[in-house]
Amino acid sequence: MIVRYFIRKRTICLLFVLAGFAAMFIPVTGLRAQDEKTSIFNWGFQERVRQEYLRNGFDMNNDLADDRNHIRLRTQLWFSIKPMEDFEFYIKLNNEHRHYLKPERDLEFEQFIDELIFENLYVKMSDIAGSPVSVTLGRQNIMLGEGFICFDGNPLDGSRTAYMNAVKAVVQGENRSLMVHALSNPQKDQYLPVINARDLRYLIESDEKGWGGVYTDTSRPWAKLDGYYYYKIEKKSEFRSVETRLHTIGARLNGTLLGNFDYAAETAYQTGSYGGVDRTGLGGYIHLTYSPQALYEPEFTIGTIYLSGDNGETPEYEGWDPLYSRWPKWSDLYIYTLATEHGVAYWDNLIAPYGRFALTFNEHFRFYAVLYEMRAPERPLAYGSGIFGTGLDRGMLSKIQLNWKWNEHLRGHLEWEQFIPGDYYADGSDSAHFLRWEFNIIY
Repeated sequence: MIVRYFIRKRTICLLFVLAGFAAMFIPVTGLRAQDEKTSIFNWGFQERVRQEYLRNGFDMNNDLADDRNHIRLRTQLWFSIKPMEDFEFYIKLNNEHRHYLKPERDLEFEQFIDELIFENLYVKMSDIAGSPVSVTLGRQNIMLGEGFICFDGNPLDGSRTAYMNAVKAVVQGENRSLMVHALSNPQKDQYLPVINARDLRYLIESDEKGWGGVYTDTSRPWAKLDGYYYYKIEKKSEFRSVETRLHTIGARLNGTLLGNFDYAAETAYQTGSYGGVDRTGLGGYIHLTYSPQALYEPEFTIGTIYLSGDNGETPEYEGWDPLYSRWPKWSDLYIYTLATEHGVAYWDNLIAPYGRFALTFNEHFRFYAVLYEMRAPERPLAYGSGIFGTGLDRGMLSKIQLNWKWNEHLRGHLEWEQFIPGDYYADGSDSAHFLRWEFNIIY
């Protein structure tokens, strides 16, 4: 009986993937016009299949049998209705199922269809009344630059979604623009229906809301400048002992020099309150990439990251707050190790110079490797206890990835990361590893 149950589940998984292949070759005359600019109705589909293996990611201890091995199936289906050039209605549905092989095998058939959610649901109005103003209202994705402070509103659901519930307005000039938005990211989904909900999952540790503004200037051929201000409130909850009110002001500069050099630098300063004490923070990064005209299009990158940490011996709180950027922008492995401090992907208390090397073999294959030397401005708050040591050396983090792209519809990658802990962690800590393969069907 159990075997038939398991086979039935695998059969449905296979049919789901085959349906994605079929969708790429089914004609959609009348649904999707050849000229996207004149199409009234458009739709798209993506099936992402991943297997992820995590060893010692949380505790760096080989003696604990807490390895994680699971398969993730994420299905997205989107529709866009654009009855006129300046008006668009967009909706994207999302379902992600995880089948666990470790630490415990999950054979429950009904969990193949997990929560069916609205990943996006918004209305966009452009050039309102002939002006250069556009407004987007609803559940949408908002990203600033490389996602250093703004990219993901729901860190606890992993890469299932990255949306924010927001109102966004943009004033667009020839070389300059101003974007302002207000957003609300609740602890659990409460604004739109969730189909097949199971005691709604946590999306973030507490309710968050705020607003921000971004000024962009592209008038100089060698540089793009973004200046921004964000205000954010993180509510007190069962997972957060105090309420935070935070002001963040910063700037990002990026561009190309001498034809072969690309650069980017961003820095931001934070001030506000952390419960009943004052709060400050400082963060930023800088990197330079050299791309010589050579076989396999090599790229050489050097850079560094700085995120302030809290000094436990002062009454103020000096730790960096990642705002809406708790995602694996530097590592898919280390986000779990960070969970032992302030939460998954809560990037702070970090100094990390790094080097990156990339090759593009042809139109189908691209490879890159990166090495981080990770340190901390401050000792861990729980230094000398649990998994923590008493030093400032977090350790060495390495990552290699091979990306494959057959065409615009089929792509995937292989990835391996290793973290070798330093004296920031307890003596005798073991290395951590992360492995992943991924396959995408996109239409």
